[in-house]
Amino acid sequence: MRLVACCHPGVDWQAFVTLVERHHLIPMVYRSLSSYAAGLVPAPVLAALRERAEHNRQRVLQLLLALGRISEWFSQAGIPLCTLKGPVLAQRLFGDASLRTSTDLDLLVHPDRLAQADALLLEHGCQRVVPAIPLTPRQRQAYQQEWYHSSYFLPEPHIHLELHWSIASPDLVSPHTVAQMLSRAQPLSQFGNRLFALADEDLPVYLLVHGSKHNWVRLKWLLDFAAWLRCANENDWKALQARMTDLGLLRSLGQGALLANRLLALPVPGAIPGAQDARVHRLVRSSIKAIQNRDYRGTEFGKMQRLHLALYALHLKDGLRYKWDVLRKLWIFPHDWQDLPLPDALFPLYGLLRPFLWLRRYYRHYRQRRLAA
Repeated sequence: MRLVACCHPGVDWQAFVTLVERHHLIPMVYRSLSSYAAGLVPAPVLAALRERAEHNRQRVLQLLLALGRISEWFSQAGIPLCTLKGPVLAQRLFGDASLRTSTDLDLLVHPDRLAQADALLLEHGCQRVVPAIPLTPRQRQAYQQEWYHSSYFLPEPHIHLELHWSIASPDLVSPHTVAQMLSRAQPLSQFGNRLFALADEDLPVYLLVHGSKHNWVRLKWLLDFAAWLRCANENDWKALQARMTDLGLLRSLGQGALLANRLLALPVPGAIPGAQDARVHRLVRSSIKAIQNRDYRGTEFGKMQRLHLALYALHLKDGLRYKWDVLRKLWIFPHDWQDLPLPDALFPLYGLLRPFLWLRRYYRHYRQRRLAA
């Protein structure tokens, strides 16, 4: 079999484990190697993978316990809550909640209930990490219009979670589309119908949107879509094409399908949209380059990374309005609000002051590096 053929004596196992960690595939890789090629993998390597897979299993149990508590809070407050990624997605796609690396919880609420949800989390001891500062009404409006989640930390049991009001920025997926998804969300019986998950028809849309907006830099996300694709028939594929066409995101479908076909040798149950489109192939090449970037760790969000992501995002969707919204976001940065608090009446000045605030921040960081050296 192909897996056995790959485990030849020339493998650099240290580099292999580094790449597996980089792509967040430890539990799935360990299961495959221990089941089909245990005798061909150095014992220390297999032991290290087993230890990290067990650590992930323990983490998943913590996340599920925390998810149960949080869903109870929201149920008592009468706020519908929908889970996106994490252990619930792993159970749904792979039949085992521990087969997918999970580090935090991603929860979706209706935008109209966002303020209540935020207050509820703070009331139960969660700390808002992003945005870290209290926002004025105008800042809060701008933040919700340009971004799609806030981040929190629950000190006990050390859980990070993201509270979403969309599955992507509003320029990519409209609030109306997200509202429709929430209306179709299915209750999860194991949580006593207190928690919901995306409907079957919306799940592949979310997987594609999530993967493409992040340029598929982790194979973990491509395997999520591949798991759905393996179970899809021709009718499922046609329905997904129709949905992505309606959303103006057919390129994301073509990108995800081509990547799954080329990198995972996965057959597609129908014609791949954009298979002859140079713009789709440009997106695919960008993703393959990002996937092969060994230095990427997922934490590089500096000035150049924001610019590169914006330039990449320009090709995901047509329309001058969409492209303008993507570029405009480069001029709206919450760090500016923290560095220079302004009254809401002067909020438009942030756009003019953006270059100067960035230069001041850059100079401050440069001086700190010089002093540290």
